[in-house]
Amino acid sequence: MRAFLLLLAAFPLCAQGWNVSCEASDKTLRLLEAVQPLDDPEIPYEQRIGALRLLAQRNPGEFFIQRAYQDSFRQRNYLGDEFDQALSMYRKWGGNPLAPYYEARLLLYSSPRRSREVLEPLLREHPEFVWPHLEFVDLRGEDAAAHLKAFTAVCPEALITGVGGRGTLQEAAPMRRALERRSTWLDLVSWPALWIAEERSGIGAEVLQARIRGDLKRIESWPFRPDPRLASIYREASRILRDPSLVDTLEARVRREAPDSQLALALLQGRWERDNPPPKPDDKAYRDYQEKRAAAEREWLRRWPNDIASAQDLFRRIESRAMAGDVGVGSVENLAIIDRVVRFRQSSPDASVEFPPLETSLARVYVTGKVRLEQVPELLDLGLRNTETQLRYAISDDLLPEELRVRRPNWGEITSVQTDQMRADYFLATGRPADARALVEQALGRLKVQQGGRSQSDRTEWIRRLADVEAAEGRTRDALVHYQAALGIPKERIPEDLASEPRLAAIKQFYMSHGGTEKNWPEWASAKTDSANISVGRTPPAFVKALPDFTAKDLAGRSWQLRDLKGKATFVNFWATWCAPCRGEHKGLKDLHESIRGRKDIQVLTISVDESPGAVRDYLTEQGYTFPVIQAPELADKLFPYAGLPTNFLVNAQGMRTGMYGFAGDAEGVRRLIEDLEKASRPGR
Repeated sequence: MRAFLLLLAAFPLCAQGWNVSCEASDKTLRLLEAVQPLDDPEIPYEQRIGALRLLAQRNPGEFFIQRAYQDSFRQRNYLGDEFDQALSMYRKWGGNPLAPYYEARLLLYSSPRRSREVLEPLLREHPEFVWPHLEFVDLRGEDAAAHLKAFTAVCPEALITGVGGRGTLQEAAPMRRALERRSTWLDLVSWPALWIAEERSGIGAEVLQARIRGDLKRIESWPFRPDPRLASIYREASRILRDPSLVDTLEARVRREAPDSQLALALLQGRWERDNPPPKPDDKAYRDYQEKRAAAEREWLRRWPNDIASAQDLFRRIESRAMAGDVGVGSVENLAIIDRVVRFRQSSPDASVEFPPLETSLARVYVTGKVRLEQVPELLDLGLRNTETQLRYAISDDLLPEELRVRRPNWGEITSVQTDQMRADYFLATGRPADARALVEQALGRLKVQQGGRSQSDRTEWIRRLADVEAAEGRTRDALVHYQAALGIPKERIPEDLASEPRLAAIKQFYMSHGGTEKNWPEWASAKTDSANISVGRTPPAFVKALPDFTAKDLAGRSWQLRDLKGKATFVNFWATWCAPCRGEHKGLKDLHESIRGRKDIQVLTISVDESPGAVRDYLTEQGYTFPVIQAPELADKLFPYAGLPTNFLVNAQGMRTGMYGFAGDAEGVRRLIEDLEKASRPGR
């Protein structure tokens, strides 16, 4: 906040900087119209938002260009990199008095208190600059109506967009006059908002119908471009006027002038949805409907290769099958769909957002289908990194009602848990059950101190993975105990046909192949077991491979080589500043480092895989961490078969390393780690 106010105080408070008109000039509108349609994901992101960003950079004094640039991504708070670029631009504008306003407006949803502390002084000191009133309207506080009144008192004819649902808070009459006066493609989505406002205002049906038909003629008089948004515009007009022929007329024009456009696809999809209403989700016919829709989407993709919505919908079905344990998800056809989704998302990252992110979902599919396993570690790291980016400017809890705030998912934590689960599955898929066991034991150890809610669901998932590990290790009896504990299905809900339940089918096959019978299967699968009381042992660390020689300097300038590890025991930790699970271990790592400071027999070494040494130094300084850090991404794979972050292992006095070492980071985890290090420091261990 202090930086905000210092920035504001540094600007000359000249009157000229605050005299912003109520409406963009024709010249500005033409500049904005020249940018490609912003909501068309078929057009690459940089040709749309990137072009508008460049326009904003070149025109720092054009107020309405800056607002248009922000509005192109401001409500897509998951575009953290775009927010960063915009903020960097504003903070370089040392002579622009509006820069603090732009920053406060951009951060309105993620840091509302901070933004208020900038906007309120602006309104007091520069009452002639009325635009901050709209930001207070957007915050929907008790003073929203007063702020809207204050703005419209000065700018009664201005078109209010980007506020309260794209202009729906504005009175219908001035909104109509503004839209008719501006007459631009930029306001396309404001027309149905106007019609709805007029419909609710109670004007006569004949008057409303005449106005809407006139509005459509106005839109049709513009040089035609197949903007996909026209489909929803005409559907809304058709609804209000009860005239299906309006959409028919648009379809005929599109068939003539733009048959392969995204608009043509949007119209086709709208007609398909009207002709194929979905049954109730619980209805058996719903599965048939889903298959019918999937077939239609595959056909749309053949005709429109850039149909991102259909590709993503098909991918969600693939992911759903992966979550159910269907090993067939790695088919050639599915991989082709996945590759298309990846290309789309690289080209248009604003098209949609998922939590956990796409990369985490891809890792799940690849591990389940046992394909492209070499990509999994990097994908899991990217998933963690992108979660941080997508949550960096998330909507503040201050803007959410209490009932939503308490139920808000912690996507950072959920992604971390799922990432660890995918890593365990990856280890099993690549023949490393001991490494998988280390992760499972670590996770179950952490869950001991948590009760109820999601922790119980997570525990069930980890117990099932423990059974997978035991099955891979040939520990049949233990595997059966833990599979049974992970099931607990009511007998009446056990399906006879397990074709749609591949994971359950695999457990049944394991049960049957180790003495189980068809007759006893329902009883076995439905037996209630208190998974919370299942005892999970901790496997002592085994030193399995000689560490290769290496040379590297830590950030303090100390040189490290293999010989610096021999003769003592070392805890080695791989991490990155953008990795939330890594940061979660660092308090325990700090406690460990301070507990063994000055000892000659045991030590700590951490390796950051960050690309920037500066980011690592800043993080360590901010947190007050003093444990040794080598910033060397290239060293990770040399020392350990890299499998994502965080990775921990021990090195004994002979220079032999363990596999994955589970480190919970709590006081008990630190105590156990010191014990293991002390044992590993002894000759012959």
